[in-house]
Amino acid sequence: MSGKKNIIISSGFSNFQLINTGKLLFKKKILHKLILGAYPTKNEVFYLTKFFNRFVKIKKFINRDIKINLNYIIQNRFTELINHFGLFINKFLGQKKLSQKIILFAMKFYSRNCYNFFKTKKIKNNIYHFRAGFGGKSILEAKKFNNFVICDHSIVHPIMLNHLINNKGKFPKKLPKKPTGVWRQILDDINLSDLVIVNSHFVLKTFNYLKFPKKKIKVLYQGISKKFIRYLPKKRLFADEKKIVNILFAGAIEKRKGLDEIQKTIKKLNNNFSLKFAGQLTKKFRYKYKELFLDKRVKYLGSLTQKELAEEMSNSDIFLFPSLAEGSANVIFEAMASGCAIITTPNSGSIVKNNHNGFIINPGDTFQLKQKLNYLINNKKKIRLFGKNAQIDVKKNYTEQKYLEGLLKIYKNIV
Repeated sequence: MSGKKNIIISSGFSNFQLINTGKLLFKKKILHKLILGAYPTKNEVFYLTKFFNRFVKIKKFINRDIKINLNYIIQNRFTELINHFGLFINKFLGQKKLSQKIILFAMKFYSRNCYNFFKTKKIKNNIYHFRAGFGGKSILEAKKFNNFVICDHSIVHPIMLNHLINNKGKFPKKLPKKPTGVWRQILDDINLSDLVIVNSHFVLKTFNYLKFPKKKIKVLYQGISKKFIRYLPKKRLFADEKKIVNILFAGAIEKRKGLDEIQKTIKKLNNNFSLKFAGQLTKKFRYKYKELFLDKRVKYLGSLTQKELAEEMSNSDIFLFPSLAEGSANVIFEAMASGCAIITTPNSGSIVKNNHNGFIINPGDTFQLKQKLNYLINNKKKIRLFGKNAQIDVKKNYTEQKYLEGLLKIYKNIV
C-alpha cells in the first residue's frame, strides 16, 4: 500500500480505547469511519444529562461523546444491547455459560454488520483497524478490497490467558489448548489479520512464547487521555500530610486481577489504613470475597465514572493492582498521573519501574505483597516520592500525543 490512507476504526462495545483513537484520527483528517456499539447523539447527551445523570452507566454512555461529526459514526446499538443482556445474566444471576453464549452472539452480530459495510460500500485500499473479537467475517471481506487489516489486542495471548489465571501468573511448560467461545473468536481475528497491535511488552512476551510471527506484531502503549488529566485537581495531599494511608484498587473485582492474593494479605495486616475497591463485582465474586469486604478497613465503591475515578485516585496514596494477566492496565497509567505509588506485578503490562515509582512483585506472591504494603504504610515519605516520580514519568512519556505519533508511524510503515 502506498500514499495517504484513510482509516476505518472499529471499537466494539463499551468505552474501549479505540473510540479515543477515532477522535485523534478525526482531528488529523484521516478517519473514514468510526464503527462502535452505541454512540450518544446531541439530544441524548442533553436529556440524559438533565434527567438521568445520577446513574453510572448513563454517565459512562454520555462519556463516549467525542465531539466528532455523526457522519463519521456507524452505530451497532442493538448488538450492544444484546451484549449488555449477556453481562446482566452473569452479574446478577451468575449464569456464566449462558452469558458467554449471548456475548459471543452479540460480537458475531456486530462483525456481520462490519462485513456488510465492506461488502456494500466496497471501500478500497485503506486501513481497517479493529478491536480483537469484533472482526469475524469482515476481515476477509476487507482484504478482498485490498484494505490492510490491523487487529488491536489489549490483553495476553488468548491461549495463555486461562493458564496464567489458574497458575498464579506463571507461564506454562506445555502449550495450553486453544480456547473456545469468545476467546476463540478473538484468537481467530488475531491469526487472520495482517498486523496485530498489542499494548505492552508483557503481551508481546506471551505472543513470542507461542512463536507468533514477529513481523506481524507491534507494541504501542496507550498512555493517558487528556480528558482524564483535566479531571485531576491541581493540588493534592500526599501520604505524609495525612493521618492514615489510603489504598485503592480499581478494575473488575475477580481472580484475574489478584483478588485472591489481596484477600489473603489484608487479613494478615495489622496496620491502620483504608482500602477501597472501585469496579464491577458479580454475584459470584461478591460471595467469594465476602471475608475481604467484611473487614472494617475495606470499602466497596461500586463502578465509577472516569471523573469520579480521577477524584478517588487523587485522594489515594497507594494504587494496588497485583494482576495475574493483563494487557497494559489503563488504570495504572491513571493512578500514576494522579500521584499514587503503585504496587503491581510484571503481568499487569505497566510502565512501573521497581523502587522508582512503585514496587513490582511476583504474581501470586502474598509474602511480597504483604512486605511491600507494610513498608509503604510505614514510610509515607517514600509514598510521596514514588507518587511524584509516577506523575512525571506518565505526563512526560505516555500521553495521547505520544500514542498518536506511534500509531501514525505504524500506519506510515505499512507497504
